[in-house]
Amino acid sequence: MINKISCLGNTASGKSYLAKKLAQELNLPYFSLDLYYWQENWTPITKTEFLAIEQKITANEKWVLDGTFAEVGLAARFEQSDCVVFLESKPLGCLKRALKRRGNEKDRLPNGADDQKIGFFRSLNFLFDLLTFNLRDRRRILKLAHRFPDKLVILQDWGEEEALIWQLTNAHNEKKGE
Repeated sequence: MINKISCLGNTASGKSYLAKKLAQELNLPYFSLDLYYWQENWTPITKTEFLAIEQKITANEKWVLDGTFAEVGLAARFEQSDCVVFLESKPLGCLKRALKRRGNEKDRLPNGADDQKIGFFRSLNFLFDLLTFNLRDRRRILKLAHRFPDKLVILQDWGEEEALIWQLTNAHNEKKGE
């Protein structure tokens, strides 16, 4: 049975929506790694602190994780996950979605963070990260896929996301009925 799912992808690729939907449909706890990583004024916690939080979450029997953070603990998340979903979206599509949702996601922001007041340099960093995701984090994800080939599912469009939700929900419900 699939009880541990990691959702990876670029900013605004649909990770949060998919992770929340999978958690809801499969009756699994949902964890947004953004809410643990970012503090007030978009200040990150240390890598050591983040790894400790991540290890505490992944020590549980069931979870759906939302967040890539490829530079911190990604290999461990791959290893511990039953299924890793990578939303492989084009950066410009992600940028359009990020701009469209700006100011409408108070429930997704860390305590003390305000997406209207992130500042010029944070905005440039955000834009740089979003546009260079495929050069940096995508490579890390695909490299790990070779070590865990049976765990990775790559989705490239919305129809595939809905099909995956349906497929995992049906498989999960069938296993529960056995």
